[in-house]
Amino acid sequence: MSISGEPNRGKHERPGHIKTPIQILHEYAIKSGNLPVYTMEVAGGEAHQPSFIFNVNIADVCCSGHGCPAVKAESNGVAAEPSDHPNSVGILQELAVQRGWRLPEYAVQMESGPAHRREFTVTCRMESLSETAMGNSKMAGKKAAAEKMIAKLQSLSGCGEITWVLEAYPMIGPQRGVCWIVNNFDFSRSRGRHRNREGTHIDKESLSRVFKWLGFQVEVLLDATSAQILSSVQDLAKRDHSGHDCVVCVVLSHGKEGIVYGVDGEAAPLAELQAPLSGLRCHFLRGKPKLFFIQACQGIQEQQTVFIEADGADTDAPGGIVCSDATASPGVSVPCGADFLTAMATVPSCVSLRDKRQGSWFIQSLCRNLVQMVPRGHDLVSILTLVNADVSQMVDPASSRRQMPQPAFSLRKQVVFPVPEAPPPSLPTGP
Repeated sequence: MSISGEPNRGKHERPGHIKTPIQILHEYAIKSGNLPVYTMEVAGGEAHQPSFIFNVNIADVCCSGHGCPAVKAESNGVAAEPSDHPNSVGILQELAVQRGWRLPEYAVQMESGPAHRREFTVTCRMESLSETAMGNSKMAGKKAAAEKMIAKLQSLSGCGEITWVLEAYPMIGPQRGVCWIVNNFDFSRSRGRHRNREGTHIDKESLSRVFKWLGFQVEVLLDATSAQILSSVQDLAKRDHSGHDCVVCVVLSHGKEGIVYGVDGEAAPLAELQAPLSGLRCHFLRGKPKLFFIQACQGIQEQQTVFIEADGADTDAPGGIVCSDATASPGVSVPCGADFLTAMATVPSCVSLRDKRQGSWFIQSLCRNLVQMVPRGHDLVSILTLVNADVSQMVDPASSRRQMPQPAFSLRKQVVFPVPEAPPPSLPTGP
């Protein structure tokens, strides 16, 4: 039904009864789901003949009407034709959609003035830009702020100055969270399937120092079987994490694609390590980052062109100091819920390498880069990119083996650790 067209009489209307513009608009609003909002902008005139100006807003359409008494002004506002001015709010939103930007956000910062002449200060934010304007109604202020934002965009050559601003996860809790570390060294119970993981104590000590410095409560599970690993992470998920910002889980062990091994040689699927901490099963960690760092092989293939040892099956180079953490068998996929980051020491199907005297390439690079980059305000994904670049340049001098770490994540925001007040820790070195 056109608002400006001649109203139709309903079936049961009395002859000669014509609906008022206000009634017509109300019926239209109910059908469209957007109820009109009336705002008195001006109240003036003499006491015996007052005069009023009303604005009526429905969705993004605004019209004004003048009349005496007030109800007449409301009615005139409803019957008025929409302003010929372009809808700046709609134009800005359409521009954001076309450019792939986040939609603009509006906030009323202040209301001032007497009741009959209110002024509204509205801020429009889009990406890294912000503009503020005033209007005699919230909608007018919103439109004015949108107009200023459009003008700002037009002043930027190709909008090249607009940057994508990612929100960061809150890091304001009384405690940063738990850093849970599984450190498997002694594999004598694996019936010869795996060697002991020499050098892993260097990784454990480096991780403990760095994450304590970052404000985490570090807990170490030493030489755990598969059942003990899974039971421990389930216990971790049952704790009260309401005062924590996030949780960190580190596994230092042998592995293959999609699993890590307990010291008994039995497999613990990574999916079963992550599932108890998901937002569905641990409501205390809902919406908080869950960070996994896995120093273990994902297969037995070697990346050619690593004094180094691999964390997996016995695929070590003869006489080398570098070894791998791999086992030959088919892998399984690892589902990842929201707010997870899983940083693997290596890509699928390949070995990860560990120096028997200096610790693993991946964990040592991670610790070094956290110590160097957290004070500079870098987010975790950026730090892991530096770890990738660092490890990718390493080569086993005995066999020319290489390694490429692989982070994967479903983070919705940046992970930026607050800069600790204490000086960065020194990292342990081998003999």
